[in-house]
This record gives sequence, structure tokens and C-alpha cells, in this order.
Amino acid sequence: MKSALIAALALTAIPVSAGAAPSATAGTGTGPARTVTRAEISAPGAQAVLDRARTLARQRGLHMCIAVVDASGTLVAFERMDGAITGCGDSAIAKAASSAKFGVPTDTFFTRARDANLPIGFVPGIVPAAGGAPLKQGSVVIGAVGVSGGNVETERDLAADTAAQDNAAQ
Repeated sequence: MKSALIAALALTAIPVSAGAAPSATAGTGTGPARTVTRAEISAPGAQAVLDRARTLARQRGLHMCIAVVDASGTLVAFERMDGAITGCGDSAIAKAASSAKFGVPTDTFFTRARDANLPIGFVPGIVPAAGGAPLKQGSVVIGAVGVSGGNVETERDLAADTAAQDNAAQ
């Protein structure tokens, strides 16, 4: 079953990114480099993204849970806005982590699962739901934003608009 799911996912041709492009640091000359350096969103950067998402949500009359993660999917900033449903926190975090790890908006997985009836939600780390969008520095994924608490369209648009503003600011 698991191999069939992986094969089905591969056949959908979903473009994914491995996250931030690591670069080897200089070694001692005695062998290959032992460490890699990876660009990731900073805590102040994550807070700025969260603030931007909150502002957009308020302008749209939304009460959302907002999560910002680094390139590995680790939570850096989170807020459950006043009036947001209590169960939306875990969903926002999962969407952000999925988007960061695969380098694509989670809406990509949602659309593929819906249109092709693929059971990709069983593949570890993939969240087939709208509301997650990668944050990039150039072409390198440095993190992601995830939102939850609305419907498919409002979550997709809020995450995409937040990421677009952040990515344009680079």
C-alpha cells in the first residue's frame, strides 16, 4: 500500500523543492566538508510575517490561527487570533510545516488529491489542505506560513498573499 501511494504521488508530477539549498562550508583540506549552512527565517522575520498575516486577516474580517515555521518545519511564531476557533492551531502548524518541507503551497496537494483522487494525505509530512505557503529568499525556501480557521478559499488566499508580500520584500 505504501509503495502504491509513493508511486501515485510520483506520477502526479508535483514539483517539490528540497527546501533551502545547503552549501558546504570550507573543510580542513583533509576531506569533504563536515557541515552545511542553510538559510532560514529568523525569529524577527517570522514575527514580521505573522504580523503581516494578522493585518491581512483583520482587513478581511477573518479570525485565524497563524503559524510561521523555518525551512525544517519547526515552529518559530504562532498566534491564535481572538475569535479564532480553538481547534485551528495544530492545522495551521501542520500546513506551514508541510509547505516548508516540500517547498510548495499545500493547495498543490489539496488540488491533486481532489482532482486525481489520490490518497496523498497518507504520505508522511504532506497536508492536502489549502492554507500553507512557502517563504522564499530568492529561490531558496527559508520557511513557510500556515493559516487555519476559514474556508478553503480564504485560507488559500491569506497564506498566498502573506507569502507573496514577504517574497516580494526580499
